[in-house]
Amino acid sequence: MKSAKYAGYVAITAGSELKGGHLMKHANINDIPTYMRSYAPEWGDRILELHPPLYTVDDPPSPMIGKLLRKPYPAHTLAIMGLVRRWQQARAGAVIAECGTGKTLISLGAVQTHAEDRPFTALAMVPPQLVEKWCREAILTLPRVRVFIIDGLRTPTNSNSHHGVNEVKLRNKRIVREGLRTSLSELRLRRTSPSARKRWDSLCPSPALFVVGRDRAKLGFFWRHAYQIARCGRYQGSVVNPDSGSPVCLWKEDERLLAMDFKKVKLSEMLGQAEETNHARRPLYSALWQADGKKIRRFAPVDFIGRYMDGFFDYAIHQSDSADKSAACRHYLISLLWYFGSCPITSVCPYDGATSTFTGHTTNKSGCIYGEYKHGSHTSWEKCFCAGE
Repeated sequence: MKSAKYAGYVAITAGSELKGGHLMKHANINDIPTYMRSYAPEWGDRILELHPPLYTVDDPPSPMIGKLLRKPYPAHTLAIMGLVRRWQQARAGAVIAECGTGKTLISLGAVQTHAEDRPFTALAMVPPQLVEKWCREAILTLPRVRVFIIDGLRTPTNSNSHHGVNEVKLRNKRIVREGLRTSLSELRLRRTSPSARKRWDSLCPSPALFVVGRDRAKLGFFWRHAYQIARCGRYQGSVVNPDSGSPVCLWKEDERLLAMDFKKVKLSEMLGQAEETNHARRPLYSALWQADGKKIRRFAPVDFIGRYMDGFFDYAIHQSDSADKSAACRHYLISLLWYFGSCPITSVCPYDGATSTFTGHTTNKSGCIYGEYKHGSHTSWEKCFCAGE
């Protein structure tokens, strides 16, 4: 509770406690951390009473966990079974933990356990620097799995870069593109089969994992800079912002940008209140770039999958990195729910300092903290923080 968000109006009065709807006296409690340490056992019992665990350590694990190529630790088994139980109640679940605790293993193990030896297709959208790591861990964890990287939407061209959908294998501890080469446009065709998924099952009767980097998954338009050169007036010959008509300057400096300063980087400005004026105005984001309509439109692979490959994937996985906070993680999860219909979805997020518990695998929600709010002479106890929200 050291955040400035609660500073000034969230406090716990020393020597008082809310019990039975009345303030009770107690000693040596002057802040929320002390209160939490003093009453942690009562909080834990109350949370377990209101929100019983989806899976406990006394429950028997699924025999499917024993078929994984890598043996998970007991904590991993607890998280895997909790995520599977969550999928039995809802379409989505979240795994939130510190880096290096095995979130990838938990996600892959949950998919294998929930599928129960049935062939499945799973799509994992991960940070670009973790694409090969996911492929390597999937090969070392899931039995009989075939792993594919979605390098783009189109088929291979004369370019040296990778395109389409390429199967990868583990050779000398390195991921190499070897095996089946196809494209999303080809995978969506059913040809002589009842559906595209039936056709894929005949080509690949084993489990399949498709991994795509987040930068390629959300690929959009080609873009170009959107600035103007003033032809008259006091700014004649200067680079100006089309939204304001004023020269484009460096942030907090009065140095005007030239046309040669606009390189292969998207620039933008925040238009708002000037320092020398007293006129209040809401800040306005002004992008100095726009879509280039003269070039071919690039289709985002995830958008293509959502529009034309309905029912092809059984599972969807999204992993965020440290740059994604909890709000962004929820945004991606909602987007996946919209794209992939009714298939089970898991969101793998790093532990954030604003999140106080490890959620998504053992309980439905986290506990809430109640603080004392003072409004003049009026005092009330209200919810001031909840890790599940």
